[in-house]
Amino acid sequence: ENIYQSSLEKEHWDSTLASIAQALDYEGIAIVPDDQEETLLKISSSTNKQSDFEYYNHYISQNPMRTFSHLYKGKQIVISDLNYISKEQMAKSAYYVDFLNKYECAYSERLHISEKNVSCTIAAQRGLKYLNRDTPPELTIDIFSNHIKMSLLFLKKMNLDNSLNYKLSGLYDRMDFGVCLITHDKKILFLNRSIQENQNDLFYVSKDNIIFYSNHNENLWRKLLNSKKDIISSNIHSEMTTFIDKNNHKILARIMPLPTIIADHFGTTARCQMVFFYDLKPSQNNIIDLLRSLGLSHSEAQLAQRIGHLETLKESAQNLCISYETARTSLKKVFSKLNINTQNELVALVRALLEIRYDRFSRGFE
Repeated sequence: ENIYQSSLEKEHWDSTLASIAQALDYEGIAIVPDDQEETLLKISSSTNKQSDFEYYNHYISQNPMRTFSHLYKGKQIVISDLNYISKEQMAKSAYYVDFLNKYECAYSERLHISEKNVSCTIAAQRGLKYLNRDTPPELTIDIFSNHIKMSLLFLKKMNLDNSLNYKLSGLYDRMDFGVCLITHDKKILFLNRSIQENQNDLFYVSKDNIIFYSNHNENLWRKLLNSKKDIISSNIHSEMTTFIDKNNHKILARIMPLPTIIADHFGTTARCQMVFFYDLKPSQNNIIDLLRSLGLSHSEAQLAQRIGHLETLKESAQNLCISYETARTSLKKVFSKLNINTQNELVALVRALLEIRYDRFSRGFE
């Protein structure tokens, strides 16, 4: 019960491993990830944080068993240091004498776990009294190894969900338009609440893929995803298209690279793409309405339209009867809401919206 409780809250692991160590007569148990940069799976039963720090440092830099790791990894059986290193060698090793012996430990028994996105070693330290025993201990860490493995897998999954989907949900679920994150291999990484609740008339999700009901929409989707190379390599920050759902409603989709600030904050890959889905109302038949559908206010849309038609900021301010400083402040808000950085990007976006508008008229949508 404690093991599986620890999969929900990492801070429970210290006490859980201490209980297992006591039950199996170990001095301590540590979980050592294969990836030295991995911090989630770096767990020790010790309550002495200095010894934890020393243990992981010694394990990586001075542990003689690292030479034999390729022999016990993948075997899924408990391997004792004594299987590879003699007692005489241990007596001359700084790892055992200067560190393990200092904490009343003689040697370690190790069990390697490698499954899905969890790859680590459970290292359990035997007390000094075992160094002079001729017979090995009857109980070893493998008794609990399967439970520990399942709990670590669940812990990793929960952490991935919490660090990305949970945080992204907190950011995007409050928005009234759809937000979708697509990985570089065109798999769904995240869908916000709006699109999950309103996707039934446009597409369905199967094995992390978006599948459109209409072949026409499916072709548009593939073309939109394939445009990402042009987006990244050109000055155009995004591409757009319009879908038509089963009820003949128009949906505007806009794809762009995942903003660096979000990628850095959530620890996801910058190669992801964001796709925004906007429900276009029948009355949205001009460029101002289309810009407002992207989240701009009416005044911001007016300014964006004029900049998009190659007016300078000063000219736009004069034509809208506002001060230059007010125009500058509004333009910053436009850039923020549209996730763009330059007026050239705004011009490209307005032109793309104009093409969509003309395409809608040519198809007789209005």
